[in-house]
Amino acid sequence: LTGPPGLGMRALARSIAKALGRRFVSLSIEEIKSESEMMGEWRVNVGNRPGTIIRSLRDCKQNDPVIMIERIDHPRLLSVQGLESALLETIRPDKNLNFTDRYINVPFDLSGALFVTTARAPHLIPESLQDMMEIIRLPGYTDQIKAQISNNFIIPKRFGRANLGDESIQFTDDAIHELIRNYTHEAGVHQLDKQIELICRRLNRERLEKGSSRSTIDSSAVCELLGMPTISPEMITRMPEVGITTALVWSDSGGNAAFIEAIRMIGTGIVKITGNPPTPVEELVEKSLSYIRSHAEQLEIPLDRIAKSDIHLHFPPDIAEQDCRSLGLPVMIDLVSLFTEMPVHHDFAFTGEITLHGKIYPVEGIEEKAFGAHRSSIRKMFLPALNKKETLRLPDEIRNDIEFVFVDDVSQAIEKAVMKIIIPNKNLDQSLESITSQQENKVD
Repeated sequence: LTGPPGLGMRALARSIAKALGRRFVSLSIEEIKSESEMMGEWRVNVGNRPGTIIRSLRDCKQNDPVIMIERIDHPRLLSVQGLESALLETIRPDKNLNFTDRYINVPFDLSGALFVTTARAPHLIPESLQDMMEIIRLPGYTDQIKAQISNNFIIPKRFGRANLGDESIQFTDDAIHELIRNYTHEAGVHQLDKQIELICRRLNRERLEKGSSRSTIDSSAVCELLGMPTISPEMITRMPEVGITTALVWSDSGGNAAFIEAIRMIGTGIVKITGNPPTPVEELVEKSLSYIRSHAEQLEIPLDRIAKSDIHLHFPPDIAEQDCRSLGLPVMIDLVSLFTEMPVHHDFAFTGEITLHGKIYPVEGIEEKAFGAHRSSIRKMFLPALNKKETLRLPDEIRNDIEFVFVDDVSQAIEKAVMKIIIPNKNLDQSLESITSQQENKVD
């Protein structure tokens, strides 16, 4: 199971065990410090003990439980010598028939156990382990599913733990929506659970101070109990601007919308990049500039505007290296907007890898990015045409709220995304014209 935190993977594994009528055992790679903790220690010293797998079977008193191994994408799996091979010997069907723990030193049949593993980033799972398992991706929850989880599970659980189960307190739909939109911004429900827990504590304090409690929690009560919203709807308050483009990024915490900003100044063609982006981002900027120069006539961009301008691009700091190539399309749109002085729609988002000739190649994490775009109130999402099949698996709630535009060439995206309104930087353009005229006079 791969996906961002807060999706309830442990609860899903418990449900699998319950449906199969088996015991449930959980362990984490983060807690395993050496290969001997997995395979056991030889019985040569006092205090040595079996490995974590055999100990788990001993504790649950069953030889075919559901064994959950968390975070198999953790760096510890590769940094600890022999841990990857030990895990492979544990879960591989043709090897765990005769699994030998060093402590008991007797072959043990693990083939009856069902192994469920979790990871946040599937690309970090070692290839030897990927061949042994079926990867199920969990991109996140929509607002509608979060509301159902809150009403059916989180609120009853938190009310019971806060001794509010006997109180006739009802959460309205507006209150749940207020919590989801203005107090949390995540793929799962971890932050939502924390906010509801905080509301329960505030209700308990209110009941002790006033002798009574509320009967209904609506959106205004949420603001009164939790204070001002912590998540600002930046996408809603923004307006179309020149040199600002919304990119869709994908990391261990799920998909999200991020802004790429660019400005140009009088100069000699120097490009400055800030935001601590990965190294491949510089290559994307160079490819985009080369494409713009070679197509300056079609884009109606004066070549002297490119040559006599310095550019400063700023990227969000949380870009994952494995996903940076998907920034090719938003970088291209951003630079075209900068040089044509035409703004880009603020509620359009872009993802896609580009080539030097302007072709758009498919990228990974489309489902996660679509969930992130939906959370950020994106109205239209531009993505490679070869990624169309991934959108067919998205929930109807996302497909109805977001218009997907499939493109296979940069020119198509530029035509549909850049507004046909010129907002010139008069100070900059006048300065460029004056510098050009002064240089011509000197030549004369």
